[in-house]
Amino acid sequence: AVAKAALLGSVPPVPTLLETMRLDAGGYARRDRHLARLARSAAFHDIAYDPDEVAQALDAHARLHAHALASGTVHRARLLLSPSGTPGVESAPLVPTPAHPRVALSRTPVSRTDATLYHKTTARATYD
Repeated sequence: AVAKAALLGSVPPVPTLLETMRLDAGGYARRDRHLARLARSAAFHDIAYDPDEVAQALDAHARLHAHALASGTVHRARLLLSPSGTPGVESAPLVPTPAHPRVALSRTPVSRTDATLYHKTTARATYD
């Protein structure tokens, strides 16, 4: 009984969800696909997801950077959805990926049955 009670007390915290998108003068690349994935992750984590509120946050952010985008700047935008369902967007100019990026393999195995690995969140310790 103690072991079962210990499991109940170890519920992981609800993460902040994220989607990373390319933002240029044409808007957010693959926006609909990113939003569909975010909606699935929100449902999995039982996070409130208001598509209109998320769209408003994205549109407001794009308007804020309209001048830079019109001049050809491309941004790496991060759409964040807090555990309470509040969306936020942040971005920075996109830095090109090196032709030969550094790659490393983890010494710690992960389990493909861990469903949380299939959702993009700010909990990145597994990947660090």
